[in-house]
Amino acid sequence: MGKHTGLAVVAYFFGILGGIIVLLVAEHRDKFTRFHALQGILFNIAAGIVGLALAALSMPFMMGPWWGFMPWTMIWAGGLWAVYGIVVLVVWLLLMVKAYHGEAYELPVIGELAKQWSR
Repeated sequence: MGKHTGLAVVAYFFGILGGIIVLLVAEHRDKFTRFHALQGILFNIAAGIVGLALAALSMPFMMGPWWGFMPWTMIWAGGLWAVYGIVVLVVWLLLMVKAYHGEAYELPVIGELAKQWSR
């Protein structure tokens, strides 16, 4: 049986919900698709946690009333968000391309967990 690359891409494209749907639809013995679904779910959770941490860290720089208006702090915090967004977008696109080409590309830590859980 061939790899279901389309389902693997869907698992990344539609975020956590896509990963959950793919897990429900994919056959239990289809380790390739289940791996990508789990890695997609874990990637989105990790990206969300990092985003929340970045928001918590940058909020004082964006809204610190005790500092007054300091444009450099807004530029610094905005720059962090831009870098974060670009990194998440590039990794997200990389994962979809690798899945489409039938590769089981593993992210550090997240990929290892997804591989273990997809057995």
